[in-house]
Amino acid sequence: MELHFEIDGPEKNTPKSKVENSLIGEGFFMVKVSNEGEEPLRLKREIDQSLIQFYFGVEGGAEFLFNQGNYRLKLEKDKCLLFYNPLMPLPLNVEVLPTSKLVFLYITVENLHRLFVAESEEIEFLNKENIDKKFYADRPLNPLQSLTVNQFYTNNVNGPAKAVFEKAKAYEL
Repeated sequence: MELHFEIDGPEKNTPKSKVENSLIGEGFFMVKVSNEGEEPLRLKREIDQSLIQFYFGVEGGAEFLFNQGNYRLKLEKDKCLLFYNPLMPLPLNVEVLPTSKLVFLYITVENLHRLFVAESEEIEFLNKENIDKKFYADRPLNPLQSLTVNQFYTNNVNGPAKAVFEKAKAYEL
């Protein structure tokens, strides 16, 4: 499985707007989005229903558009959104606001379950009653999560160590 995001429209990565895709591990992906421009960016992509979607607001914010834009959900700084719908794909249609930095994490249900095999009954959408039900959450980031997502943008790690750093931080979240 591969997951790759690009800016929707004629402009792709520029000095003011960029999308960085990273494979954290098999079935585990990270996307960092920066919009330092003056106009919103649009990202669109089909997302497989086997993936649990996590969205973190580092700076600025974004609006997720559903049902042809008739329903909108805001992601703000220091907030996290979680989407999971095993019944159907949840396409991503997001407008990234100017001066925003976001982190997206996608992990398969199987991989998340493997991380928490002993505690899987405690995770709301992995317990037996909810495993085949859609689940959405909008929660504030706790201080540790806020620190971690900010480190994706404030670190000075480069080269091969960058992949190790990002993998460790993604698992930390």
